Amino acid sequence: MSTDWSQFRSFEDWGRKLGELLARASQAADDASRGGVSRELLEFADEAPAGLAGAGELKRRAREAIRDLAAADLQAGLASLRSRSQDLSAQLQLIREVTAQANKEAASLKLQNLDSFIRSAGDTVAALKEARASLCAGADLPTAVAKIDQGITTLETLRGSLQKLTS
Repeated sequence: MSTDWSQFRSFEDWGRKLGELLARASQAADDASRGGVSRELLEFADEAPAGLAGAGELKRRAREAIRDLAAADLQAGLASLRSRSQDLSAQLQLIREVTAQANKEAASLKLQNLDSFIRSAGDTVAALKEARASLCAGADLPTAVAKIDQGITTLETLRGSLQKLTS
C-alpha cells in the first residue's frame, strides 16, 4: 500500500497516520501483515520531515514499533519451532516403539526358524540311524534304498531350515 506522504503537513497529520499504522500493527496476525506494516512504518520514519516540531518523537515511536513487530515475528517463529520440535519428539517416540515391536517379532521369527532347524536336524539324524541300522541288520536292497531316500529328504529339509535361519 503506497502512501502519498506529501499530503501530511502538520504534526497532527503525521501523528494521526502513525496512530493508524500502530493500530494496524497491533492487529497484524501473521508474518505477511506484520511485514507490510513494518515496511510502512519504516517509510513513515524515512518520510517524516526533520524540520517538523515533534517529528523526531514520531520517528522514534515508528522505529520502536518496527522492533516490536520484529520481536513478534521472532516469538511466532519460536512458537512454531517449539511445535515442530514437539511433533518430531512424538514421531521419534512412535518410531522407537514400532522398531522395538519389529525387533521383538524378528527375534521371535528367528527362534521359530531355529526350532524348525533343530527338529530337522533331529529328524535327519534319526533317518540316517534307521538307514544304518537297516543296512547292518541285512535288510533287503529296496528297504535300505527307502531308508537312504528318507535320510536324503530330511537332509534337504535341514538345508531349507538352515537357509531360513540365516536369511
